Amino acid sequence: NAGAAAPLLDNGVDGVKLQKATEAAIVPAVTAPAVSRFVEAFDKGDIVAAFQPVVGLDNKKIVGYEALARWRDQEDGADEGPETFVQYAAAAGKADALAHTMLREAASFLAEKIKSEKRRDLFAAMNVSWAQMSADGFADAVRDVVKEFGLPKNALVLELTEGDAVSDNGDASKIFRKLKGVGASLAFDDFGAGFSCLSNLRKYDFDYLKIDKSFAAD
Repeated sequence: NAGAAAPLLDNGVDGVKLQKATEAAIVPAVTAPAVSRFVEAFDKGDIVAAFQPVVGLDNKKIVGYEALARWRDQEDGADEGPETFVQYAAAAGKADALAHTMLREAASFLAEKIKSEKRRDLFAAMNVSWAQMSADGFADAVRDVVKEFGLPKNALVLELTEGDAVSDNGDASKIFRKLKGVGASLAFDDFGAGFSCLSNLRKYDFDYLKIDKSFAAD
């Protein structure tokens, strides 16, 4: 009848897991008090980089690290994760400052690892939005930290998420070339999560391709 729900097809998808994943992906709305807490934490130096090892499947050895933004000394019960407070940074006009903070921490950490491990083949990766990547002065900042910390060419990897809107007016290619010219590598993150992945692969010269976890989650 007209009021009856259509039967669900048995397509192998775990409905409970899907619902939980969907709820977890919803980013809370940006509110003024939350933004103010973030600004206070950022100004105190409590937005810091944590480093997750990247391991080679062939030899189980660490080949590099990914810098992940973390909020140190959050209030009890606070659950703002990186996806949330990156939005706070944008709302507070701190997005570029956050990118520069993460850039410097990644370069410093990598330089120390290269020295202590006596390995110049290590890399450090960090997420950068298109807005941050294309901001005035960002490429110069990359050049400066590569030079200051004596990093090998291509050891600093800038990850651009596939879901991020990229300008298609020629600026992207120019900016990507400039970033690679000052010593960075480029990674295409969350490949397959959006709709423009194949055209972006064709148009731009990425060094790394990171497959979205949805392809391997099950």
